[in-house]
Amino acid sequence: MTKKKMLSIIGITFILIVCFFIGLYILGIKGQAYRVAIGFLDDNKVLLENIGQLKGNRLALFGYSVSDRGSDGHAEYKILVKGEMGKGAVYIELKKSVGIWKVTRGNFISDNRSAVSLLEN
Repeated sequence: MTKKKMLSIIGITFILIVCFFIGLYILGIKGQAYRVAIGFLDDNKVLLENIGQLKGNRLALFGYSVSDRGSDGHAEYKILVKGEMGKGAVYIELKKSVGIWKVTRGNFISDNRSAVSLLEN
C-alpha cells in the first residue's frame, strides 16, 4: 500500500471517530434526562447563591452516562456552569422511575474547589 493511500485511510478513520463522538455528545444534550437536569439547575437556590444568575452551561466532553430502559433509567452528568459571580462544575445524578426523571444527587464544585450539595434536606 502506498504512503498516500495509508494517510488517506488514517484521515478518514480519524474523521469518522470524531463524527461518532460529536454524535454521542449531541444525543447526550438532546435527551429528556439532560433537559430535567438543566431545569433543576436553572431554579436551584444553592447554585444561585454560589455563582449568581446562570449565564451559561454546557455538558462536559465525555461528561455523562445515560441508561434509559423504557420506564426506568439512570443518568449522570458533569455540567460546566458559569454565573455572574463565578463558575464551576455540577455533578448531577438522575433516576427514572415509571417514566419520570428525578434528580437524586447534585453537587457543585466551584473553581476554588469548594463543594456544596445542591439538594435541600
